[in-house]
Amino acid sequence: VSIGSLSLALEPSKWTCTGSIWMITIGYTTQLVPTMIRVSAIIKIVRASMKMKVVNVNRKVLLTRSIGLSAIAALYCTVWTIYDPPQSQTSLLVSEDKNDFGE
Repeated sequence: VSIGSLSLALEPSKWTCTGSIWMITIGYTTQLVPTMIRVSAIIKIVRASMKMKVVNVNRKVLLTRSIGLSAIAALYCTVWTIYDPPQSQTSLLVSEDKNDFGE
């Protein structure tokens, strides 16, 4: 996420625009999805404990879900980049110079 944010400060180009979107989207996905999956597993354990049941948490399943959702985010970025690539735009600078019309 931080690499994507820093690349937004660079000179706009096709590569910096695309790279920053990819880094931010994939970065947030790899940070938040595992946390949400762990919270879901904890909720499952708490609900089962209220019924006095034993719960087995398979780490392989948790990892597979995390990787799968990150792969979906990468696929989303790929499709987005192919069909609607970002366009770089330069920003205008404000100066004290005036044109013939006084603007």
